[in-house]
Amino acid sequence: MLVLALVPLSGCNKSEGTNVENFFGAPPVVSEMSLTKERRDFSGGVCDVPVDLCTCCCLYLTVTQARASIDLVTASAKVTDSTADPNDPPDPNYSDLLVVILRFLDPPPATVPPGTLINQISLEMFDTGPVAVGQVSLTDPSGNPYIIDIYSGDLAAGDGVFTRKFYFGTSTADNAGSCVEDTDRATIQHTYSTYSTSATIGPSESVDFQFTVQAVDRKGTTDTSTEISLPVQGTFRENLNSGQLACGPPIPGTGGCSLPSP
Repeated sequence: MLVLALVPLSGCNKSEGTNVENFFGAPPVVSEMSLTKERRDFSGGVCDVPVDLCTCCCLYLTVTQARASIDLVTASAKVTDSTADPNDPPDPNYSDLLVVILRFLDPPPATVPPGTLINQISLEMFDTGPVAVGQVSLTDPSGNPYIIDIYSGDLAAGDGVFTRKFYFGTSTADNAGSCVEDTDRATIQHTYSTYSTSATIGPSESVDFQFTVQAVDRKGTTDTSTEISLPVQGTFRENLNSGQLACGPPIPGTGGCSLPSP
């Protein structure tokens, strides 16, 4: 006769608590989020874009005048993620961060009818200090290309504070060329990136956008800040005039001419 013995298995008591180890380590932590804006006005001679041909070949000096008013938004947040392996002790000199991004919906859902396409916008934030993170290619009134460095607005590299400073632009009837970028190049030797919203906002109106900061590490774990609302005002741009100024008298031995008097 075959006898089957039932042997109880140990360790399978479902009533016992189970501690699940976090194999991916601690997620990043986003704190101290700040969101501000300033209205930047560009007008009068500040936006003049001269093409200096007088000093080289005695051609007329081409001048384009414009003015603009636009919101400059600055977002920053403290982000930490110092342990790559949960079995290792924390190392403040090591960061497992992959990317930190500023996120918002465009257009804001509350401003459009149901069924309108809403875009999730993600702008990378930087902790690289006051260095170029990109470039913008422009063309002067004579068709000559030139490049302006784009800065993130971050003040100190490696301090754990990630920043993104950018112009929040809206569509206008008059583009007014590169007035903003050219003025930045003349005054601070660089410019900031420009985000152009799909929302229709008049220059005297404002629309509330909801912003969060999200950090993602190389393990795929994330942390997202609380939401902050910021009213964005519509952009104003206007071309004033464009024309040529006569050059001054020839400069002997140079093949050029002196610049016109102001």
